[in-house]
Amino acid sequence: MNASVHEIVSFGLLVVILVTAGVWDYRTDKIPNWLTLWSVLIGFVWAAIAGLAGLGFDSLGSGLSESAMGMLAGFLPMAIVFFAGGMGGGDVKLCAAFGAVSANWACTLECLVFSFLFAMIMGLYIMIKKRIIGRTLMSILSTVMTLSAKVKPNMPTDSPRVPFGVAVAGGGLIAGVEFLLHVNMPWS
Repeated sequence: MNASVHEIVSFGLLVVILVTAGVWDYRTDKIPNWLTLWSVLIGFVWAAIAGLAGLGFDSLGSGLSESAMGMLAGFLPMAIVFFAGGMGGGDVKLCAAFGAVSANWACTLECLVFSFLFAMIMGLYIMIKKRIIGRTLMSILSTVMTLSAKVKPNMPTDSPRVPFGVAVAGGGLIAGVEFLLHVNMPWS
């Protein structure tokens, strides 16, 4: 199946957004609001234009609803992780922006799965590079034990940080190629 005009343009927008967010997060440990919030707006505007012009959607309403569903698919799971203390707000907004621009909830969920896989690989690389695998495993064991005792764990504050925006960039590009450009991946 060939990609629609909407999907091709959406993928191009996502490349710019994800690369910018990944580089920004890697350099500054933050993903700026101007990038994520404008990206959400751009996603909705582009979906509306595509819906009105028939470039991948049947109507204005279908374009906007698909963009909203994509945004919610990125925002809701990540908001849960955010409120549990697992990541920053910029990461949540970046995933919401991915969903709004892709206007595809399945693509967005695949982006999240691949983003977490990238983050795990990045975390393992950082642990090996800093030679803290043993310390990290002991921290995990200690945390699990204190949580099972229903006591708030004393989390270390000197742990290295995994820039999740970089992971979202990698995961989003793979999901975009598969869902928006319709490239068959080996796992498809």
